[in-house]
Amino acid sequence: MKLPPVRFGFLLACFLGLLALSLNFGMENQESFLFYNLRLTRVLTAVAAGGALALAGLLLQTYFQNPLAGPYVLGVNSGATFLTALFIVSSSSNQILLQSMLTDWGMMGISIAGSMITLFIVIFLSRTFKTKSGLIIFGLLFSHITSGLTTVILSYAKDDELRSILFWSFGSFQRTSPEIVFWFMAIVFILAFACLFLAKDLNLMGLGAEYASLSGLNQKRLETIVIAIGGILSGIVLGICGPIAFVGLAAIHLAKIIFKTESHFILIPASFVVGSSLALAAETFLITISPTSIPLNAVLGILSGPIILAFILRPGYKWGQE
Repeated sequence: MKLPPVRFGFLLACFLGLLALSLNFGMENQESFLFYNLRLTRVLTAVAAGGALALAGLLLQTYFQNPLAGPYVLGVNSGATFLTALFIVSSSSNQILLQSMLTDWGMMGISIAGSMITLFIVIFLSRTFKTKSGLIIFGLLFSHITSGLTTVILSYAKDDELRSILFWSFGSFQRTSPEIVFWFMAIVFILAFACLFLAKDLNLMGLGAEYASLSGLNQKRLETIVIAIGGILSGIVLGICGPIAFVGLAAIHLAKIIFKTESHFILIPASFVVGSSLALAAETFLITISPTSIPLNAVLGILSGPIILAFILRPGYKWGQE
């Protein structure tokens, strides 16, 4: 199935417009060093992170057959937050170790490790649950348990430790360097390209387990791949940017509403572009309106929520039928 050229062209034009605005605003008299090491790094991080979260959300919504499923369902975010808080607080007695933990690289390494540990637990346990609802329940329970443990840890944290954990939890596209962005984008685009080869199987999965089984689909293998790719995408974004809210849920529904299809041949590239556009819109707002004072997640919630409501509440829209 081919992408509708007019709709995708309009979506791509919006994306490129946001990209140009975010790159060019206020940079007329700035040195090239500031452009390449600050502005360009932030913008490319937003593009990769938004697209990655959108793909992760699409994969997990297809797997769980649940329009509310997203990267947070597996407990990856809460697991990484717990491990990050635990390492920072437990290293407070060693000042050298603590200072290394509080750097961008230290926080990134800890959160990625927490994401991957949680992901391996989920992949291992996914084969023991007989139903997908069991895995959802496990993910929610795991999130509640680790969130509670994180709260306990925060109650013992010192001011500088608490500040670092709190700022990390706000989410940001500013914590990367050109070297990190290169590898980040490479991983995201490789996994996004791999998702295109799964489009046919994902379409079968979306039709239900019985139909997929009759079609000869190896469901266990596909489910493991979907969970792994979804977890890696959300985990690496979490490690580099911190928790980023709403994009993994909103982008898929916007793509379905715009293109009026359930085909993953269209939804995979469309969701990626929509997710990147949402992240770019938030980043452009921060660059042009409020460079430092408003947390990224607050902007994403304020910008994305009304967009979804406007599409859902428009005349002729039927709930559950994008």
